[in-house]
Amino acid sequence: MSPRLRSALSAALIVLASLLAPCATLAVWAMHGPADTHRYVASMAPLADDPDVRDAAADTLGAGFAGLVDEVA
Repeated sequence: MSPRLRSALSAALIVLASLLAPCATLAVWAMHGPADTHRYVASMAPLADDPDVRDAAADTLGAGFAGLVDEVA
């Protein structure tokens, strides 16, 4: 194999690996992060007990529903 071909192949493989690495990282995170129901619930349960978070969620949902009602009426 000629040195020029070897250099081109190396560059192409480095570019390919650079493009695929973030995809692989995201796939592994998705498998072990949100897909793990018990871990997700354990992480989010304290937020459900926080009154500030509950108020913010209620305000956001209320504003969204009010906007939908105004559009329909």
